[in-house]
Order: sequence, then C-alpha cells, then structure tokens
Amino acid sequence: MVVESRSIADVVPADTGRMPRTAEVIDCRGHTLMPGLIDAHAHLAAVDVNILELHRAYPPSLLVAKALRVLEDTLQQGFTAVRDAGGVDPGFRLTLEQGWWPARGCWWPGT
Repeated sequence: MVVESRSIADVVPADTGRMPRTAEVIDCRGHTLMPGLIDAHAHLAAVDVNILELHRAYPPSLLVAKALRVLEDTLQQGFTAVRDAGGVDPGFRLTLEQGWWPARGCWWPGT
C-alpha cells in the first residue's frame, strides 16, 4: 500500500518495481490490512455510566483527560473517523489538529 498525504495512493506488490525508492516497506505477511473503521454515533465524553451527573462527579479537567483516553482507546480499536453525538466541544478537534494529544491517525472533517 502506498500512502501519500494521509491517503492511500496505490496498492502494489512490493516486487513490481512500482514502489517509490524512499518508501518504508513493512512486511505484513500473515496479517490483514483493513481500512479504519467509522463510528458515526459515539459519546466520547460519557466516561461514566451516570452521564447526567458527570459535571458534578468530576472536575472539568478530569473529564477532559478521561475523554481523551476514550478517544485514544477508540483509535487503538481501529476507529479512525468518529462523529461525537454530543458531549465534546470543538476544543477536542483543535487539540488533535494542533498536536497537543498524541492520537495519531485521527481524521476530523476539515483537516
């Protein structure tokens, strides 16, 4: 798989000679490569069962830390595009866009 600018540009066998000279080659024999999963209805800030009382149970900074952990766990599970259905503000998107949280591979509309 040839990736250019965060997009799959081509899929070629490594022995065809079409692989760019500067490409990093990773041997994936015996493994399956699949596209990232999409979750169109997530609640990243629902870090506890009682979501109506979260603002009373946790200080805002702790809620943010917990929500970012949920986001990282979501990415590690294979989801590379997530639509939050309520609960997080645009600051989470900005946090990722500006590189303040190390969740690599995340895609946000507009980035």
